[in-house]
Amino acid sequence: MNFFYKILLLVTFFALFIFVSCEDEQIDDNLLNQVETILPNSELATMIEDVASVEVFECVAFQYPISFSLYNPNFQILETITINSDSELLSFWENLNNSTTNVVLVSLNFPVTLIYDNDISIAVQNNQELEAALTAASDNCDDSPACDLEAVINYLTTCSQIPTLNTFTPSFTEFEFSENNDLFTMYELDLPYSGVWDITIIEGEVVVFINFNGLEDYNGQWVVVSCSENSLVMMQDNDTLTLTQSCDTDDPLACFSSFEAQMTLCDENNDGIETFNLTQVFANCTPNDSYNLLYYESLADAQSSSNQIPNPESFTNTSNPQTIYVKVEFEGTVTSDVYEIQLLLEECNNSGCNQEQVNAFLLECEWNVVYFNGSDDLMFYNMDFESSGIVVIYNDTIIIDATWSLSTTASGVVINFSNVAGPNIQAISGSWLVVECEEHRLEFHNTNNDVMVIERTCD
Repeated sequence: MNFFYKILLLVTFFALFIFVSCEDEQIDDNLLNQVETILPNSELATMIEDVASVEVFECVAFQYPISFSLYNPNFQILETITINSDSELLSFWENLNNSTTNVVLVSLNFPVTLIYDNDISIAVQNNQELEAALTAASDNCDDSPACDLEAVINYLTTCSQIPTLNTFTPSFTEFEFSENNDLFTMYELDLPYSGVWDITIIEGEVVVFINFNGLEDYNGQWVVVSCSENSLVMMQDNDTLTLTQSCDTDDPLACFSSFEAQMTLCDENNDGIETFNLTQVFANCTPNDSYNLLYYESLADAQSSSNQIPNPESFTNTSNPQTIYVKVEFEGTVTSDVYEIQLLLEECNNSGCNQEQVNAFLLECEWNVVYFNGSDDLMFYNMDFESSGIVVIYNDTIIIDATWSLSTTASGVVINFSNVAGPNIQAISGSWLVVECEEHRLEFHNTNNDVMVIERTCD
């Protein structure tokens, strides 16, 4: 159904009066001459219901709430119905079609505000203005596809992009697309990989080509399948690559709102109680202005700055799951906001991997510590696990021959590091329980409530 035809149906649907009487009821010819009507069960009525069933009207939408007045055959108002969403509008229309009451007429109450897909809005005062506004919708809307060539280019080159390949989102990895689409840079662990990219249309579909040296998982010909304000989804065979925009911002609170904060620990004693270091969650959010983080067990306490958690570095949960509220306050200003941390305990042997799988993962490629208690300071050490039990830990200035081993306990798979003699990196020494296990990513916890995440890098 083309756009103009849909608009005509919408105009008819929101005519001053809509007739919804029973099919067998005698209709007064004088009444038909006085108002614009639609007969029940007609083809046009069915089409209008189809239009109303569209979750978001094409090109133009109503600013809710809107309301309708219901009349009996004598034009006496029976009820006023308020509609707050597209789904309520559909339900309202379906209820009218199925009504067995004496309601026979409906009117839309003005003023009504229309919003076009370019964010332009207009208020209409009567049926004639509504009809004119909807008819003119094509003059205020972008008729081009949401994922056309120009839109995709603008999306790729406006900001850096965070990649998600299938379900895996590597930490500290960003794509940067140049505007002349001949230079492509990918940063993984702050290490640049340069290459080229291009974009074209093949058989009516927008296709993005990516090719750079190293980390070939992202190379190839990607067909754009959907796009939104901050997400671009592309397909290559059975693989899905989602690029999420990461734009620089001067908002000091942007980091705190950029992700859903959650801490998950292994329930060692299966009693639903563990000790959490709450300060680890937002450790990487470091706005330029001086600020304080205050922790509370309820939203009301956070809003009133009452009953602050005295030792957030060692907080024992009282329920599972539990929500903690973090108040960010900037010194010398009234700027503040409150964010949530979800605390969750899970069965200890819940990583989904056995010892053989963890061993196979570690022997593939090299690994980096991308997270250690909220810090990424250790990620510049490369870790090369060898089947002999040696793990070579190195960077540009140092090489360490440490040892590693795996074992299985009642809690799950445990990895042990020893002889790790190097600045800062010695913090990984000791035994760690595998609590999350993926081919590219492993998360460990130890008895000191330290959290370490390592991710794989393949040349």
